[in-house]
Amino acid sequence: PDLDKTSWGRFEMPTLRRFVVYSGPGLSTILGSTDAGCMILACAAGKQMGYALIPMQMILSLIQMVMLFYASRLGTATGMGFIECVQQFYGKRAAIGIAVLLIISCYAEMVQEFTGLAGVSEILKIHPAIGVLSGALVFLTTVLLGGSSIHKVV
Repeated sequence: PDLDKTSWGRFEMPTLRRFVVYSGPGLSTILGSTDAGCMILACAAGKQMGYALIPMQMILSLIQMVMLFYASRLGTATGMGFIECVQQFYGKRAAIGIAVLLIISCYAEMVQEFTGLAGVSEILKIHPAIGVLSGALVFLTTVLLGGSSIHKVV
């Protein structure tokens, strides 16, 4: 049978562009799970549990990839951010509650990242304050010069 004429549609060989488009959530998951806190937690869990947690990590990574994929599709389809979607479907109180939780989460993540910078600085025999300040300077420069607008990315 001719595979091009089946009900499955026309088969096309994967291209680099297709690979990048479809691996976006996977790449986000991989890069999002390699911050300082995650690495420290993984090392501690590995020391205590050995390889027993690898299947669980694989399942959780798959779930995280699916959630990132659908979140990006929802944002693309609606043209709204997460808080806007929550406000539209669940109301202003729910949106404010989620926004407060996200602000707390982002603050905790920044503390974690700067703690990781301090730890790496100590390993490299650099004073932790210098490492954290240089990391903060790079972060601030990136935000101010590079911009953090989604319109520049899209």
